[in-house]
This record gives sequence, C-alpha cells and structure tokens, in this order.
Amino acid sequence: MSLASKPRFEALHAMLVRNEDAIKRTLGQLERLRQEIDASIASAERAAVVAGAAASPVALRDQYSLFWRAKAEEVVQLKTRLGVVDRDIESTRTALTEAHRQTLAIKELRNRDQELTTRREQRMEARIMDEFGLRQNASLASA
Repeated sequence: MSLASKPRFEALHAMLVRNEDAIKRTLGQLERLRQEIDASIASAERAAVVAGAAASPVALRDQYSLFWRAKAEEVVQLKTRLGVVDRDIESTRTALTEAHRQTLAIKELRNRDQELTTRREQRMEARIMDEFGLRQNASLASA
C-alpha cells in the first residue's frame, strides 16, 4: 500500500466504532440505573416491613398505615420507572446489535478493499519487474 493513500473505509469504520462505544456506555449507564432502582425498591419494601414490626402499639398503627401507604406508592412509582428503564435497555441493546452489525460489515469491506489494493500493487510491481526483465533481455540480445 502506498504511503499517500489512506484505506478507503477507515474514517467510516472509526465513526461506527465510536458510535458502538457510545451505545455501550449508554447501556452501562442504564444497567447501573436499573440496579439503583432495584435497590431503592428493596429498601422501600424493607422499610415498610420493619415499620410494621415496630408498630405493635395501637397508637402507632395509624402512623404505620400512613407510612406504609407512602412506601407502597413509592414502590409503585419505582416499579413504573423500572419498566421504563427496562424498555430503554431493550431498545439500547437492539441499537447496539445493529451498530455492531454495521461495524462488522464496514470492517469486512475495509479488509476487502485493503486486500484488493495490495493485490493491485503487487500486480503493478510484477509488471514493472517483467518490463525491466524484457528490457534487460532486449539489451543483452542487441549487444
């Protein structure tokens, strides 16, 4: 390959790799958010159970009831948010699969183009060597 020419699909391949990396980062952030929401749900449910166990006197049962309803509402909101995050994760995974497929396709095209360029250059060098040999033979024959 000559020094003056750059592989044809190099810039496109680099862009697709960056895009794939960005999607992977987004997926990681969504997975981390999902774990945080799961932890918040578990914490809210534990808090409701602990408060229920501590609410044995009749006077505290009304307070526990209010607390439990608030925690139940919090859990419902967190589960709704978890559903949204799960859908986002699924769509991001789909986008990552597509980005990976595109990256592999361009990588294959880039490799084929490099092989074609190498073969073309090798043929050109072989022609030059053949012409040099013919000139050498012609000059020897005329001498």
